[in-house]
Amino acid sequence: MLEDLDNKGLEYDPAKSRAILAEAGHPGGEGLPPVRICNPSMGPAARRVLERIEADLSAVGIRLEVVPVTWAELAQMLDDRSAPAFLLAWIADRTDPDAFLREMFETAGSANYFSYSSDRVDELLTEGRAERDPNARARIYREMERTILGDAPIIPLYNTVGVLAEHSNVRGLEPTPLGLAKAELERVWLADGGARP
Repeated sequence: MLEDLDNKGLEYDPAKSRAILAEAGHPGGEGLPPVRICNPSMGPAARRVLERIEADLSAVGIRLEVVPVTWAELAQMLDDRSAPAFLLAWIADRTDPDAFLREMFETAGSANYFSYSSDRVDELLTEGRAERDPNARARIYREMERTILGDAPIIPLYNTVGVLAEHSNVRGLEPTPLGLAKAELERVWLADGGARP
């Protein structure tokens, strides 16, 4: 299965999904309860994502039930692992793959809200943290990523793109790969009009 994941994603194949459902004794989703997804945000972006999920599931005969919850309720459900499914964005706080993967996918990870456990991923996390050669380290994390995607404890839906516009008299603003949240704003200042040098 790993060789099928070279594009860093699970394939979208409704026909294959329908065949798997039929093979499992649920042709067209027959006999399956709806997928319950807990969602604390009902803004326009969240609604669009949920509409897309609903359409994709419906295409293979699976119903979606959105369960509105507050952020506090979702936090409690994540802590006690009682949310059947949920939408949650994830942003690394450091530009290192370990920061992104360890918390979510290590057996005892602090953000492993889905009780994922893989001896191989745990081994790779240990190897990756200890490896100093950047190329060897990249290979370790790539294998780990493919293992995780193959196990499918989560379904990555999309990546957001940050857009930054600045006025011509802004000086010292240097966004990082982590966005403005990690920019050193104390170094930013405004020049008196004129074009940027």
